[in-house]
Amino acid sequence: LEVSPEVHFIASPWTAPLWLKTSSIGLGEGTLRGGSAVMSTYAEYLVRYLQDYKSKGIAVSFLTLQNEPGHGGCGPMPCMTLWPDQETDLATQVARRLNSSNVSGVRLLAYDHNWAPTVLEAVVQRSIWVLVALLAACTSWLVLMCIFRLCCRVHEETEDPPLLLAHLSLNREDGMLSRTDSGWGMRRSNSNSTRPVCYILLMSVWCCCLGAGLCFFAGVFPSAFPVQLSGMPIGPAYPGEVLTSAAGPLFAGVAWHCYGGSASAMGELDKRLHQYFGDDMPSVEHHITECTHVGGTFSYDLQWNQRELFIGGVNHGARSVMHWSLALDQHFGPHCDGGSCCTTCRGVVTVPRNTHVADDVVYNVEFWGLAHHSALVDRGSRRIFVKVAVATDVDATAYRTPYGEVVLVVANSKHKGDVTLDIRCNGYGFRFPLPPGVVTFVWSSWD
Repeated sequence: LEVSPEVHFIASPWTAPLWLKTSSIGLGEGTLRGGSAVMSTYAEYLVRYLQDYKSKGIAVSFLTLQNEPGHGGCGPMPCMTLWPDQETDLATQVARRLNSSNVSGVRLLAYDHNWAPTVLEAVVQRSIWVLVALLAACTSWLVLMCIFRLCCRVHEETEDPPLLLAHLSLNREDGMLSRTDSGWGMRRSNSNSTRPVCYILLMSVWCCCLGAGLCFFAGVFPSAFPVQLSGMPIGPAYPGEVLTSAAGPLFAGVAWHCYGGSASAMGELDKRLHQYFGDDMPSVEHHITECTHVGGTFSYDLQWNQRELFIGGVNHGARSVMHWSLALDQHFGPHCDGGSCCTTCRGVVTVPRNTHVADDVVYNVEFWGLAHHSALVDRGSRRIFVKVAVATDVDATAYRTPYGEVVLVVANSKHKGDVTLDIRCNGYGFRFPLPPGVVTFVWSSWD
């Protein structure tokens, strides 16, 4: 704060205390217990947090009510699922206490999770559903077949054998009488058996019962399923449900993470809200509050961050972009181990342990990627329109600063070689050969 008093803080709890959660096994399990008393207590807990920070001279600008509310089963890493209706109830309680506290200027952000399910989540979701369905199918089919076979045996003992499974069959061509073993699908050779119809009816009843049973169980006992299988919305649906509720006006905007989907999810949410509210749609801010991407090389990570996070995020309405951590040591620590703990998430800078020399600090690719924007784009700047020719196929965004400067950031992340940029702004232009990477241009005045 002494170096940069204009810095803003976004607070995001990763879990409630164990005594307020449905699971007492560990901090990485469960959700909030039901009841208004629990919501009231947790809301008071969060407001006390904000008051304690304020007493230390740290004013929090934004508060999300749960980091990654759709992420459960994290092992030793603190996390907690929080359903949209729980978030709206909690927001109501927090807002009421904030209004009567000595904390001012704190604005609530909804959601704080991914643009869409991650690739791993999507694969696991489908795989688990397939396994659950196969297990349920095999079990229920065996039960039905046992019942069906038992009924057939009872029927064999009480009815005329030719209508049932054949024990004796007569070969009319050679006149010999031969014995056959009783078994499934065995019947008299010239019989007009109704068994295929019975099988079709049996399969139809079985499929209907299995589907209805799985849906009913997932709805009545959602905690028995993984989060993504129990109806937890991941993506625009979650903040859409929150912002269109009675508690929607309490939120200033939405917080997003980059680990699944793309930044276009923010624009998708805006479209949904416009369809719901029409011309009365409230102003909704978008903030990317967490992202780390370790793809390998410096060049790849720099290009990915620009394409997907900074340029992509800003072009779809993001007002701020944050990385995972500001500073970590050479072992990506401190961090927890096991479960969902990230042991390779990288900080913007790396500060080796036991170092006392500033020259030992390593400025990672995240630092240089941020610098292309934050070093020249001051608070209060506005994004302005950039038209990129389809044939050029580069990513670009531009800002106009409060001082009248124009800042243009262009990334070449889709070509292996140079791309010649033909840049024109306000009647003036020039050409620039851009190799794979990113470049920032500044005009001192718009006029």
